[in-house]
Amino acid sequence: MKLAHEHDGARLRVSMSGDLEAASCDCVRNFWELRVAGHDDVHVDLSDVETGDGHAIAVLTTLLRDSLAAGSRLTLHAPPQMLAHTLYQSGMLRHPGLVLEQPRQEEPYAG
Repeated sequence: MKLAHEHDGARLRVSMSGDLEAASCDCVRNFWELRVAGHDDVHVDLSDVETGDGHAIAVLTTLLRDSLAAGSRLTLHAPPQMLAHTLYQSGMLRHPGLVLEQPRQEEPYAG
C-alpha cells in the first residue's frame, strides 16, 4: 500500500494505491491518524486501490466514520465498489460531509 498527502490551500489531498488488505491496515491507520485526522476538507483518491478483504474495508470505514464525527468533510474519488457498498449499507452515505465521486462499478470478483 502506497500512501501520500499534499496540502492544496485549506484542502488536504490524499492518494492511496495498491492492495488494501489486512496486512496493510496498521500502515493505513497510522498514516490516517498522523497525516489526515483533524483536517477539515479531505479529498482521497482511491482510483488505484484494490480491495483484498472485508477487514481492511472495515478499518477504512471506521477511519472515515471517526473523521466525519470529528467534523471533517470527506470526498472519496473512485472508491472501490466494496467500500462504496459498505458505506451505503452502514448508512454513512446519508452524512452530509461524505461525498463519493465516480464510485467504481462492476469490479471483477477477486476470490
